[in-house]
Amino acid sequence: MKRTTRIAQALTLVLLAGLVALAICLPWLLRGYISKFAYENTTVSSASFGIVLTLCYCVLIPGFFAGGLMAGLLRRVSRGLIFAAPSALIIRLIAICCFAECAIFALFTVYFTVSLGISFCALFLGIALLVVASVIDVGTEIKTENDYTV
Repeated sequence: MKRTTRIAQALTLVLLAGLVALAICLPWLLRGYISKFAYENTTVSSASFGIVLTLCYCVLIPGFFAGGLMAGLLRRVSRGLIFAAPSALIIRLIAICCFAECAIFALFTVYFTVSLGISFCALFLGIALLVVASVIDVGTEIKTENDYTV
């Protein structure tokens, strides 16, 4: 379990570093994507480029927040503090980040239809994380009862 946790911590750090790099390179990457891969029927024009870029930066905000929350949750896991109310709260906050991503990518469907699939995936992940948080809550209750049992 320690090995898996360390791998997850390393991947979380890579994710956060990738988000920083993406934030720095985003205007260049978006221009390149639109010029090379966007089809003629895309609704992204030079006038709406600023709106799309703003939405891209809005996507990064919950991503950074969720990455930080995951790093905190993994620290709790490495300390053995899994079945505790703060762990369930962190998972719920990550689910809220997923719902925020879902909403932002739903707005992207005006410009890129593939964003609808990404929005659905974020919605599904958010719901799954809420279920996991409920399981952690039940596990916390059972652990508390067992702690008081002699």
